[in-house]
Amino acid sequence: MSGLLFLTFLSKNVDYFAIILYNIIELMAPLPRTGENHTMKILLLHDIQADKQNGVSVSMGILYRELKKLGYDIKILTLSDSTKSHKDGDSYCMSSVPALVYPGIRMRPIPKSKYIKELIEWNPDVIHTNCEFSTFLVAKKIKNKCRKTPVWVHTFHTDYQYYIGVFQKIRTVRDKMVPKFLNSCFKRTDALIVPTEKINEYVHTQYFSDKLNVKIIPTGIDFSELVQNPEDSVAKTKQELGIPEDGKMVLFLGRISSEKNLGELVDNFKEYCKVRDNVYLVTVGDGPYRDTLLKRAKEPEFGGRLVVYKGVPHKQIRRFYDAADAFASASVSETQGLTFYEALYCNVPVLAKDRYCLEDAISEGVNGAFFTDTKSFIAALNSIIDLKSQSADTKPALPECFESECFAKAVAKLYDELLVK
Repeated sequence: MSGLLFLTFLSKNVDYFAIILYNIIELMAPLPRTGENHTMKILLLHDIQADKQNGVSVSMGILYRELKKLGYDIKILTLSDSTKSHKDGDSYCMSSVPALVYPGIRMRPIPKSKYIKELIEWNPDVIHTNCEFSTFLVAKKIKNKCRKTPVWVHTFHTDYQYYIGVFQKIRTVRDKMVPKFLNSCFKRTDALIVPTEKINEYVHTQYFSDKLNVKIIPTGIDFSELVQNPEDSVAKTKQELGIPEDGKMVLFLGRISSEKNLGELVDNFKEYCKVRDNVYLVTVGDGPYRDTLLKRAKEPEFGGRLVVYKGVPHKQIRRFYDAADAFASASVSETQGLTFYEALYCNVPVLAKDRYCLEDAISEGVNGAFFTDTKSFIAALNSIIDLKSQSADTKPALPECFESECFAKAVAKLYDELLVK
């Protein structure tokens, strides 16, 4: 072990910067492979537990359930929310500490655990990572130690250009250092899954290797969790939210964080309040920006028409889509756009700023609209706010690739292709 790695190891409990540096240096080490394959076993890894209300965690949970239905042997390795490790069936959670670089994110100082040893003995055929940090480093260790070398698949979920805080304004960090770090991760894998054409184009820019094996596979949606509950009613939901029964409701549902550009959404809606009455903006979700929204909801210009609601389990979100007349987001950081597609499935027109991510899904004036600034926001929202009530009998329709079963089959096909090489 070099002097730098040794010093990093010694400081693992006190110096988070050193931990991150240690992880990056470890990723630069060579990775052996054997090319052998045998009975299909799949290990899914992510830094956040699969049961958390996070887009990546939800999609990984869907993939796990659908692959199990297809008969594959699946195990999940994630980070625990505490300094204690635990195991529950197929799910392994390793102890971790707060990463401090982003609210709610945790990290594991070194890739060593009794669970890692157990999974090395299990010897998966496929390692499928979903994050570029702690569990990515763990995946490297597992692949290195297995008797028969697994293939390595990675899904690129998060565009970190929008998740680096104050560094986002430093062009060298945002436009050069971030993609270079990602490329150092991606080139170690046998295949890289991206969910949209938008992200596919990003990983084909000059900072990424032209030898990456990139596959576009849209993330599946578990529409069974969007089935209407006969006990829920729009009137009941609106009453709970404090909205008049005849009031129009604009919904944002998802992680309440700054990279979702909620400040711009709220600012635009404040101006919209000046031109139309009886329309309410409701946010549903939790996250580090929620306290800011709660303060903003008290601003007199909103007149009580900005409603900040708590986060709810994914299986309970349908009632909010049913109550909504439009779904709105000013986010341009989306890589999957799952909530947009959920809204469309529930026959809720979508108002979006990210045209690039959704242009193929939204027909302006039919099932949604786009905006670029406050003026276009007001015009676009006016154009779609009554669409849902006018098309109540329209059956939802999305491309088959968004079905969770099709998603899992596409991923499984990729596994098979890699294993026979």
